[in-house]
Amino acid sequence: TAWFYQPSGTVTKIVDGDFPSGTVGGFAHMDGFAFIMTATGKLYNSDVNSVSAWTSTSFVSANSYPDSGIGVIRKGDKLMAFGTESIQFFYNAGNASGSPLSRVESMTIKVGAVSADAITQVKDEVFWCGSSPQGGLAIYKYGSSWERVSTPEIEAIILLAGAANVSLTACMFFGRYFVVVVASTVTFVYCIDEKAWHEWAGVETLWYKCAGLSGGSPQSIYAISKTSTSGKVFKIDPTSYVFQDNGLAYTATIQTALIGESNVKTFWDEAEILGDRQT
Repeated sequence: TAWFYQPSGTVTKIVDGDFPSGTVGGFAHMDGFAFIMTATGKLYNSDVNSVSAWTSTSFVSANSYPDSGIGVIRKGDKLMAFGTESIQFFYNAGNASGSPLSRVESMTIKVGAVSADAITQVKDEVFWCGSSPQGGLAIYKYGSSWERVSTPEIEAIILLAGAANVSLTACMFFGRYFVVVVASTVTFVYCIDEKAWHEWAGVETLWYKCAGLSGGSPQSIYAISKTSTSGKVFKIDPTSYVFQDNGLAYTATIQTALIGESNVKTFWDEAEILGDRQT
């Protein structure tokens, strides 16, 4: 089943009998159409300018490779159709019947995604946890082209966590964008601006999915947890920092770049940290 949120504030179920079964992931919207993928690799579209009306013949198959469908996401003026071992790109060709989409065969990538839950987007860049026919798991990015952004050390931990336990989300604070990679009980965070990785740790994983409020005041970041049963919606409020994690004070570790003379043990008599002091 699938649902949509009307402007009137009502959550409504899509009851059209032509809505596809076996869908995976969420919707992608482009040019008045709502698109959704099935596990068999078909990319269905709604009737134009409607979310609730569907036609059984309005689909195109993402079948460049014989893998299963994972989900679809919009990237600029194209749709990225993720499979288990490939990604195919589609554009609105304005076809008169069936699907309006046509495939850009030359853009097909032979790396897939482990799940729709492991795909996120920051501005017009797409990040995902990917797999390949050769094995292994890695974090990839598609901006103007695709690249691997994870390190071998992080990939080893993600692989041990298992593909079914990996999810991605994204947020922005302190003027920087972050991709949050949850791998079971471990969380790695990639700073897009700095191109650097760091780790988040807490009693529970409270940042399963994040969303930012871009209008009004204050402009806060909200997050929900998949492990906490408290029912809480967590918030980062830029106007009221409390420096606590779910009511508990937290510690941080600062790791510097290499200081010293190669492998020679070096002693320092004094170190000074420059920064703002908490009031």
